[in-house]
Amino acid sequence: MNALDTTIRPATLNDLDACRRMDGSVVSEQVWNMQQSSQRIATSLLFSQVRLPRPLEVPYPSARDDLVSRLQGGHLLLVAEQDQVVGWVAVSYDGALGVATVDHLIVLPERRRQGIGTELMRSAAEGARRLHARVVMAPCLAKSGPAIAFLQHLGMEFSGYNEHLFSEHEIALLFAYRV
Repeated sequence: MNALDTTIRPATLNDLDACRRMDGSVVSEQVWNMQQSSQRIATSLLFSQVRLPRPLEVPYPSARDDLVSRLQGGHLLLVAEQDQVVGWVAVSYDGALGVATVDHLIVLPERRRQGIGTELMRSAAEGARRLHARVVMAPCLAKSGPAIAFLQHLGMEFSGYNEHLFSEHEIALLFAYRV
């Protein structure tokens, strides 16, 4: 199966257990390393892509306990369905800033690299446009090479980082594009 055999639709309460159970971990062979240099009047950052000596299992960084409240609160929550729910995306919107943030994006491991994530992101961007967002932003772990490559493949550009977004001060890289 591929993205052509996939239906993207709004999630229902019946979909949420499948979404919660979905494995969002990845195996990464590359990470983005951050080096910071601070002087009295300037701080410089250098991000460089580093190949790891062996593959690294990267667990999914975010809790998925709030899916019911997201769905009931009107957040954009879409599922990709083939013979079952094979992926999903959750997007929050800050109207004051005009920014839609991809809070979650997971595709079943055995269905990855088939265009499903791309279709979910395309549908999420359309939803963000309807909300009058000017930017779609997606954070990901600096050690998640597959996620970084995917966001770059979509045409998203590196737009910053945050060391407080995920637990344990994991570095979140922020990627964005205008809609």
